[in-house]
Amino acid sequence: MAETLSVEKLELRTVGLDDIATVFQAALEANFTEVSVAVVDCPDLTLPPYRMAARGLSGSTKIADVGGVRYLTPTPQLDHIYSLRDVGKLTGSNDGCFVIGAGAGPFQETGCNCELMADAFISTEADHSKIVSQTAKLNKDGKCVVTSLTTPSLAILGNFFVSKGEPGKVIEIRAKRRTGADDLIACLRKSLARQFGGTPVGVGGVFLVQKGRVNIHVMPDFSKTPLATQDEVDKWLQYFEFPAPMIFQSVFVSEDPGLDLRLEHSHGHSLLDEKGECEHSHGGHYHYDTTPDEVEYVGFFNAAEALYRIDRPKGQ
Repeated sequence: MAETLSVEKLELRTVGLDDIATVFQAALEANFTEVSVAVVDCPDLTLPPYRMAARGLSGSTKIADVGGVRYLTPTPQLDHIYSLRDVGKLTGSNDGCFVIGAGAGPFQETGCNCELMADAFISTEADHSKIVSQTAKLNKDGKCVVTSLTTPSLAILGNFFVSKGEPGKVIEIRAKRRTGADDLIACLRKSLARQFGGTPVGVGGVFLVQKGRVNIHVMPDFSKTPLATQDEVDKWLQYFEFPAPMIFQSVFVSEDPGLDLRLEHSHGHSLLDEKGECEHSHGGHYHYDTTPDEVEYVGFFNAAEALYRIDRPKGQ
């Protein structure tokens, strides 16, 4: 499958983590009451509360923007089926790569359209691979159900941060009590666009909502009628307010140089137990926190060296 997909590569602007941290610090201070930003050693992400598939976010860092919303609306194009293995191969990280991020889940396996929280270490040696991805979908009563996904499959669209999963330096952000209008990721992304306009800067990582509640959407099964406008899409999506603690994988790019990029995308779920299952069926696409006076975030992010636009919708 990978051999049939179009791939465009973009070298991203190289910015030191210290410089990005300085930009993040100023932006967060304008948007939150209590802020701390530092360049630190990445915590072991395989340990609680993260329980992810690899230890860190370092080593040959890349962003993959796969497919796109135009394969979902106005009508779904169900022939766009992908694998995280293909993502690794097409970004030059076929063996020993850690892929995290947000996408549409594999309807061909789950039986319906759903949200994907990708979290996988991909290796050519089966014993070394580890997949702890989750999907969020709606049951017949319209309630969110989060289940583990043991395959590297996805469909239609996805935004991923790819690395070797190695320990290394990352930017740690801590922010409490939001006072500004922007959600956490919009605040960070816009700060990069203001500071480094002209050449895109890409970032990926993981963040925890430790306190408060967040607005989440979950896609229902594919619409039987075309979704031609944003208003129709908003009415089709199902929105929830879920409580902390939750963990999110996030990818964002400061600007689009004409590749039809999705500039920011974050999916997450309630924390996993020792069996790799969600303690609560809370999960989906992050929009913003709904309790600004009590919200608390902690996140770990790294910069990407390159961006790969995979299977871009034609005409863009």
